[in-house]
Amino acid sequence: FYYKYLAHRVRPDARGLHHSRPVQLSCGAISSAYGSSFVRLGSTAFVCGISAELGLAPKSALEPILLVNVELLPLASPKFKPGRPSDQAQSLSALLTKLITPSINRQELLITEGVADPLSWYLRADIYCLDDAGNLLDASLLGLVAALRNVALPSITEKNAELIPSASREHTLSLQQLPFAQTFVAIGDSILTDPTTEEEDQRTGELTLIYSDQAALLAVLQPGGSVVQEGVIRDCMEKAKA
Repeated sequence: FYYKYLAHRVRPDARGLHHSRPVQLSCGAISSAYGSSFVRLGSTAFVCGISAELGLAPKSALEPILLVNVELLPLASPKFKPGRPSDQAQSLSALLTKLITPSINRQELLITEGVADPLSWYLRADIYCLDDAGNLLDASLLGLVAALRNVALPSITEKNAELIPSASREHTLSLQQLPFAQTFVAIGDSILTDPTTEEEDQRTGELTLIYSDQAALLAVLQPGGSVVQEGVIRDCMEKAKA
């Protein structure tokens, strides 16, 4: 079925082989969160909320300051089941944490003035998949970046051993080297950008390029399937830059 379309360099949803689906993005919809976003890539949809807790300042730069938790909800796809997080959800959480952590300036989360002991904000990003129509990594990473850019934290003072947050939230994060993903799949001899679930099911190879907002290549990921040849990787890099 798919090969008939690909022979004419078109896909069943009328996209060209290297065209991504439209993106819809909004921020700040969750009033109870310190930052939030809603992203839709085609029909794939995620909502992300950022919560924050105070704790003693970390003693080492190796101590995690951000926790990313991805929930693949059963309403998003029949293949997602209720209960403990699936291996796919845990792998996506770990990968997002690895990709976004270098962008966070830990010094911006420290609180040293007006408190007896140095404190730090510890962030948690809860990312919920509302609809899985393919390419979860690209969409969830975009939602995570947008939610972190939307973060606003209150000032903290200490009085009689009690921590008092300010009424306003004015402290934002100046994220650096923001990561963005571009995923490709191979179906036969064709390379497709931004795959749907149907295309993922038929892939014979997969490649994700991670670029910064300054167009620097940060990572090349090959999650599974056949090994993507070097020439194909270079071709995908050219398409990602276009």
